Amino acid sequence: MNIVVISQADRLEELKVFLPSVLGEGKESCVLICPHKKFVKDLSLGQKCRVVEFLPPFRYRLLLGQLYFSFLRLRFVRVLRNGSSVGALAEKIIRYGLSFFHRERTLETQSGFEAETCRSTATVEVWKSKYHQKLEDSITKIFEESKIKKVYVFDLIDAPLVFGFCQKQGINVSML
Repeated sequence: MNIVVISQADRLEELKVFLPSVLGEGKESCVLICPHKKFVKDLSLGQKCRVVEFLPPFRYRLLLGQLYFSFLRLRFVRVLRNGSSVGALAEKIIRYGLSFFHRERTLETQSGFEAETCRSTATVEVWKSKYHQKLEDSITKIFEESKIKKVYVFDLIDAPLVFGFCQKQGINVSML
């Protein structure tokens, strides 16, 4: 059995291209671990692929809201960068204004960021997702149910967890 781990929506296009090659390798089944089943509703998964979600519906809707505002921000930046000098100047002014807002916000709340850091040694920082424990529980549950042949990881923020788990179990891992 192969496992594919994806948690960021901007990698879905790559997953659409990659998934047929994983499913076409043979008679092996595939488990797709993602935040919610609606995350991959537009993909044609086939009968050999099963979706395992690691977020409850409320958390998934919250994540969608964050992704939507991120998309709007990127779209706004593209409009500003359409080649005119007025757009570049407007972007610099907006960034300067937002820098004051972010300074105040970081002083008030330190835990509201997408990723948190954990110091494992004095010189190395390990990045962990907010949903690190839920993802680890999902992988452990799948490992207990059946034998895992290979794990494919799409997102860098999930890599430390998956590599650590697979190294303990002796499973092959591929970072995509």
